[in-house]
Amino acid sequence: MRKLKTYLQSKNNNYSNETFLFKIGRYISNPFFLTSVSVVSSIMISTFLHIFFSVKLPPFEIMVATVCPLLIAYPVSLLFKSFLQTLNEFDEKNIELNKSLLDRNEELKKNIEDISLMHSKLKETQKQLIQTSKMVSLGTMGAGIAHEINNPLTIILGNVNLLKKQLSKICTESQGPTKKINVIDENCNRILKIVSHIKDFSCDTEAAKSKMKEVNINNLIENLSDFFRWMALDLGIKIIYDLSPDNPKIHADYTFVEQALLNLIHNSIDAMRDSNVKILTLKTEKKKNVLHIYVTDTGAGIPVEIQEQVFDPFFTTKPPNKGTGLGLSLVNTYIQQNDGEISFKSSRDGTSFDIEFRLSS
Repeated sequence: MRKLKTYLQSKNNNYSNETFLFKIGRYISNPFFLTSVSVVSSIMISTFLHIFFSVKLPPFEIMVATVCPLLIAYPVSLLFKSFLQTLNEFDEKNIELNKSLLDRNEELKKNIEDISLMHSKLKETQKQLIQTSKMVSLGTMGAGIAHEINNPLTIILGNVNLLKKQLSKICTESQGPTKKINVIDENCNRILKIVSHIKDFSCDTEAAKSKMKEVNINNLIENLSDFFRWMALDLGIKIIYDLSPDNPKIHADYTFVEQALLNLIHNSIDAMRDSNVKILTLKTEKKKNVLHIYVTDTGAGIPVEIQEQVFDPFFTTKPPNKGTGLGLSLVNTYIQQNDGEISFKSSRDGTSFDIEFRLSS
């Protein structure tokens, strides 16, 4: 196509030269012009011979020399004129054909771009189908794992309850052994709830919604501290709690919200491992009828080129065996199943996740 454009440009550059040649051709093809030239030439030749060589042509020869060009000039002019017209028509058709070819090439180029775009969309759709298939497989596998965990966990809880009864006879509630047994009992029940929600997640979202109740977010965050404070202290991370004094409450599944926040907090802590400034801020804020929960860190931030993918299942920037890519995907699912929304802002100075829930009336 580039060659074709160059050719058309060269044709336009040569157009002035061709016009000049056609002008000359029109004069030559004019019979009167040829006749005049022929007669004048005959007279000049006879005069030249007479003056310089004293050769005087007979009147008959002069007449022949004058009339012959007249007889030849007209048909020659017609032939030349016809040739010029044919040449001109051929050149015009050639330019028209080349322009048509150029337009066709532009159309083909556009079609190729459209096909390329459709191919990209098809690949993206295929990728989404693969991810959906993985999630279906994960759900099926999760239901099986939850069932297998549930059985030994029930046995552990049964034995913990027996120990609590036996210890209650020899120890008070405030003594060490009893407190430790209570911690074991509390966390086993928490695992049991998580296992139950895995089964709900893999089977039916309506089952999860049926377990919604009123949740005090400030209390939930304070209770979560035991699960991440040790990790933060170990990395030298300062934790700031900026909780709303209104004690905002939402209608949600406690365990789902708890798991979502715990995942976000663990990600924030992990993002600050190599930071010079290490501050984790947990904030709740009431705006009209909406509760905002902010989880903010001072890590390196999320690169712009991957921000649209952070909630995609199995997407992770962590090295192999360090992450599955399910953390933020599950967070997004948990929040949506509780009729909430999640968004984030990220820069080189850190990342802030914002979870929104409607306040319970």
